[in-house]
Amino acid sequence: MDEESKNSSIEQKKKDHESETAFQKDRDKDKNPNTQR
Repeated sequence: MDEESKNSSIEQKKKDHESETAFQKDRDKDKNPNTQR
C-alpha cells in the first residue's frame, strides 16, 4: 500500500472513531440527563 492510501485510511479511521465517541456521549447524555459532561 502506498503512503497516500495509508494516510487517507488512517484519517478515515480517526473520523469514524470520533463520530463513534460523539455518538456514545450523546446516548449516555440521553440516558442520564443529570450527568454533567
